[in-house]
Amino acid sequence: MTTDSANCLYNAVILNKCITSHLWENSSYITKQLPGIGIKNASAFVNAGVHTFSKLTELHPRDIELVSYI
Repeated sequence: MTTDSANCLYNAVILNKCITSHLWENSSYITKQLPGIGIKNASAFVNAGVHTFSKLTELHPRDIELVSYI
């Protein structure tokens, strides 16, 4: 496989992932990928500084409840 073919394949996989999750790869709204989380709750998580799933897993359940309560 040539480098161009590998880059093309990589970009196709990333694009498919983005289309499937309805979210661009570099978006801050990662929580929107979770079931039941809409744009309002995703915005609340972004405003609380939650930009990655690892950051979300570090939160205490009460903090998640406080952030997601709109």
